[in-house]
Amino acid sequence: MRTIFQSLIVLSAAFLVGCEGNTDYTWKVTNNSSTEIYVWASPGLVAASDSIPVLTGATETIHVFSQLGGNKSEQLPEQAFSSIIIVNANGDTMQSSYIDPGSWISEIEDIKKVPSQYEHTYTFVVNDNDF
Repeated sequence: MRTIFQSLIVLSAAFLVGCEGNTDYTWKVTNNSSTEIYVWASPGLVAASDSIPVLTGATETIHVFSQLGGNKSEQLPEQAFSSIIIVNANGDTMQSSYIDPGSWISEIEDIKKVPSQYEHTYTFVVNDNDF
């Protein structure tokens, strides 16, 4: 009887660990300006010395990561980045603040209830008046 009870406890614990869920985060930049832009994001998808070019009218992913546990709360940009620098083809540096959560379009999708799984997509839109 004791062995059955211990087996049930182990199976229950394994089930609960498997129910932890996951949250995926994707951070993007959309270029609505009239020139190509270059993005340096730390942390990001490329080395700190490399930039991600974004053509006019295009959207590029600058950072992707996942965490264990389902999280439906919006993430703040400063939690994902220590810095973002955006420069246009003319050499002008973006003056708008990437830290302002209102500068990002956030989409949070509840993918699965059990285990809880969420997908967050954050998009920063760059316009000519940002420079």
